[in-house]
Amino acid sequence: ILLVGAGTLGSIPTYRKTWHKPHNETLFYWGLSPIRHLLSIGAISNYNAVTLLNPIAWVIINTGMSLLIIFRRKAVEEVKLL
Repeated sequence: ILLVGAGTLGSIPTYRKTWHKPHNETLFYWGLSPIRHLLSIGAISNYNAVTLLNPIAWVIINTGMSLLIIFRRKAVEEVKLL
């Protein structure tokens, strides 16, 4: 639980930076990362809260980052067009 909490808190500065500069992050990496963690869930031999908490948290964090990048890039482009 502490590992997931630390990882989640550690992702906050990246979210803030991406909000302001969405083109500085690589969408390919952030989009591929949830797939990687989903595959790791499939490789777990004993499913329980301890073994699933970390990969599920990273799927959520990385999916959120991917969506943030997509939507913020669109919003920034719309502002530039105005």
